[in-house]
Amino acid sequence: HPEVYYISDFQRKNWANADFTALPAGVQLFFVDVGEAGRANHAILDARVAQGQVLAGETIPIEIAVGNYSSEPFSGQVTAVVDRNLSFKQELSLGAWSEGKVLLPVPVGGPGVHPCELSLPPDRLEQDDRFCLALSVQEKEEVLIVTDHGDDKRSGAWFVETALNPFENQAGSLVPRRAQTRDLGGSRLAGVRKMFLTQVDALGEGECAALARFIFEGGGVVYFMD
Repeated sequence: HPEVYYISDFQRKNWANADFTALPAGVQLFFVDVGEAGRANHAILDARVAQGQVLAGETIPIEIAVGNYSSEPFSGQVTAVVDRNLSFKQELSLGAWSEGKVLLPVPVGGPGVHPCELSLPPDRLEQDDRFCLALSVQEKEEVLIVTDHGDDKRSGAWFVETALNPFENQAGSLVPRRAQTRDLGGSRLAGVRKMFLTQVDALGEGECAALARFIFEGGGVVYFMD
């Protein structure tokens, strides 16, 4: 009979996505453990910014998933270093053989991309004690105003624009941008998290699908029935 050998230290369930269901009947499958006998280990499994857009000067929460693969509880700190010089720490505790999440508030600076390195105290497997991500910081937040009949100063679009940013030369943190219903699509909605609809024509099937996708992906919509 054919034989397949799966060689690993079996430390992580997410190190490889292996599916053996496609193997034909009669194949003998062997799992060969090459890990050390003392394999107690902790690791950063994942990390992501726990909000949509990041604006300059904000303090943002980073959601960090940590695993403790040991028969002993783990108690320590997770550290974030932003721009290679600003350090922030958060305490966390995990039970034996458990996974959990912790929120680490991190202040961000000016607009641009800021490298962020997360780390746990080193152990015998240091490769998974680090996790790197990029924090994309915007100076202002774009808000989309969808309208098909909003050219004069008494229109719904003009009212919404003025309410969102009443300052001269759009000095506020919100930048309203106009679009028409025919513009509702993936490229125009990229990077937008808030949308107002006012004085719009009847939405077609494609526009409805784009709007539904925007909402299900976490976008916020205010629809004026005017």
